[in-house]
Amino acid sequence: MVDSKTEKTFFNDCFKFFNFNIEGKVLFIKITNHKNLSLYIGQENYSAYLRSISQRIRGCFPDKTDDFELYYLNDSLFAVASEDEDNKIGALAEKINSELTKKTDFIKFELFPQLSVCLLRLPDDIEDFEFFYYFTKNFHKVIGNTDSPVY
Repeated sequence: MVDSKTEKTFFNDCFKFFNFNIEGKVLFIKITNHKNLSLYIGQENYSAYLRSISQRIRGCFPDKTDDFELYYLNDSLFAVASEDEDNKIGALAEKINSELTKKTDFIKFELFPQLSVCLLRLPDDIEDFEFFYYFTKNFHKVIGNTDSPVY
């Protein structure tokens, strides 16, 4: 549906951060008002809107880099994972947040997505894969909507 890797691939890829103690960073981007947006524009249009969000996220990636992987985890949740050692993902988080919180003209609709954006350093912030799985599914309930990424 969305031009990105799947949830299953995401968890398989992130397992290395825990199993092999590899340092990595994961950026979560959740559209928290997704149910309202979907009702407003219809499910078919909302699916197309998610594809446009995926393209806008990719458009924020630095040119000529394969440092970042984009995943769609269902329920209007995107993730970007990286073994980024230069903390380029912090700047990327700010850029994505700024890009996605702009008013969007989509088809004939004006959309105002509300976001919850969080950046994790693994395994420093979360040492246990099971808790990481739980956090992935529920972080937006804890931090709520954000004006800027939560680190």
